[in-house]
Amino acid sequence: MTYINFHPFASFYENLFIFLKRESMHEFQDNKNRIPLIIRTIFYGYTSILLIDSQKGEIIQFPLRRVPNFVSTTETGPWFYYGIFRINNNIKNLHIYCFDCLTGEDRTAIVIEGTCTFGVLDTLLVGLDDRHALIFDSSPGPRLGWFFQTRLLVDFDDGRTYPVPEDLDGDSLARL
Repeated sequence: MTYINFHPFASFYENLFIFLKRESMHEFQDNKNRIPLIIRTIFYGYTSILLIDSQKGEIIQFPLRRVPNFVSTTETGPWFYYGIFRINNNIKNLHIYCFDCLTGEDRTAIVIEGTCTFGVLDTLLVGLDDRHALIFDSSPGPRLGWFFQTRLLVDFDDGRTYPVPEDLDGDSLARL
């Protein structure tokens, strides 16, 4: 059975709201032989972005061409960042994309060849604006707060990456 779930995502203007639409593929019973039964649903991915204009009463749906493994937003505008992990010949690659929720423009930012695990649970993507995003990867050890081994600032315009300083104290993250 397929369920559709709308996940509130961002509100970047007074009357505009973004929701992520995702679909589920699998349900399973979490507490066997106990009452009440708990049924959990596994969601397999985000399928589209819904832009809702409450002032005009309009809903615009932008289908996603790719199913993201993880997502991020910015606090400064309508940009949606997402990442997809792919393995080719035992080499793990992280593909980062930027989606403009006002225009529907979906652009490739960068492909990073992974030398560490690059997993969904140990990677953090933070969108800064329409051009820059931060990538944190805790591999090979567990993620502990802001202690990450790999830190990159990605420039979406030219695809270049820059190392992030080790001393992310105070507001230095905001100044990047």
